[in-house]
Amino acid sequence: MLIPAVLLMRDIYLRVTIQHPCAPDVPHPERRTARGAPRLGHLWENIKTSLKSKLFIRGFYVFPEMLNKYNYGVVEMNVCELRTKYQRILEMPLMKYDTMRLELSELILENEDDTRKGIVSIVEQARKKIKAIDQETERVRGMMAFEEKYSEYSWIAGIDEVGRGPLAGPVLTAAVILPKGCIIPGLNDSKQLTAKQREELYDIIMSNAIAVGVGMNSEKVIDEKGIEFANKDAMRQAISHLQTTPDLLLVDAVHIPDISIKQVSIIKGDAKSVSIAAASVVAKVTRDRMMQDYDLTYPQYHFGDNMGYGSAAHLEALREYGPCPIHRESYIKKIMERFNAE
Repeated sequence: MLIPAVLLMRDIYLRVTIQHPCAPDVPHPERRTARGAPRLGHLWENIKTSLKSKLFIRGFYVFPEMLNKYNYGVVEMNVCELRTKYQRILEMPLMKYDTMRLELSELILENEDDTRKGIVSIVEQARKKIKAIDQETERVRGMMAFEEKYSEYSWIAGIDEVGRGPLAGPVLTAAVILPKGCIIPGLNDSKQLTAKQREELYDIIMSNAIAVGVGMNSEKVIDEKGIEFANKDAMRQAISHLQTTPDLLLVDAVHIPDISIKQVSIIKGDAKSVSIAAASVVAKVTRDRMMQDYDLTYPQYHFGDNMGYGSAAHLEALREYGPCPIHRESYIKKIMERFNAE
């Protein structure tokens, strides 16, 4: 048995020279194994690297798992393997932050004594990522102060609006009931987020919320009854569209009339309450998607970029083409008068 084993080891060694793209990037003399045998560790390291994908040796396939099974503390993961593992951990979904933290901690524990520069760098990155995860979860917990203050209520709904200021399009509101203690990393006032972040958070909120309701009033209602009425009426619609009736409303900055449910108005609530922040994200993404659809019908106004707000390109289009059916006449009246007077 000894001679065939030696021949097999020799055969493997000849196949796994240091030209391998994932070979360790540390000079040979600095390579060490868990038992302090550099030459054996070097050989074993390269065997492991080469067998990362199945390798055909003397008529049969060998897999990395076969070597892992008989690992007696000699095998070290090379830098390329560890970097791949680290990237895989970082690609976990946002709501898997607990699992991500656990796996990063395990990665650090398994490699913190390794002195190779590449490994040290990855371990340090993992420590920084854990710190970032902890800071973000603490930030989100800090936005639960109002939810905790009113914890005796079973169904707390956050309510927010978007679209008070644009020259075109509807005002839209959302109401969201989140599970108690639900931490969504990255959740914040929608105005503080990028479009990509809002889209990702929208999907998470819609998947995890107990209930979501949306309300809307068109530019015609805004022109006829004013933005205050249109906004508060849209909030009432959003509440009525919730699948679960809330027993407390946390509202961003306003008081909603004609509602019997207890409500608490919070100035800058979308930055202080997770429930209101979730509502602000849902409202913003929903309205932005509507304006992107309008952009297909009225491309000259660039609604897909400005969402109906008075950007330079939007104002120039108003000057050249005049208003379209979704413009708020009460908002653009003075603008059009100025253009016509020029």
